[in-house]
Amino acid sequence: PILQEVQKVLKVFQGDNTDPTKLLGDLTRLIEIFGRKVLLPTAPVDLMTDDISSYVDKRAYLGYDFENTQWD
Repeated sequence: PILQEVQKVLKVFQGDNTDPTKLLGDLTRLIEIFGRKVLLPTAPVDLMTDDISSYVDKRAYLGYDFENTQWD
């Protein structure tokens, strides 16, 4: 579930003695997870450098919790 992944990364960023390398790795992993959820499976893109707007899957389902939380 995407919401749980976001919450995990937020907790890491809120820590006091966090390793910047770990923060970057966690953020990169979150971007990749999110990309797999919202992009078309055949999208030939690099999430870090390419414009992904034309490859977004408009029917992407991000999970019950996310779908209900986004409007709060």
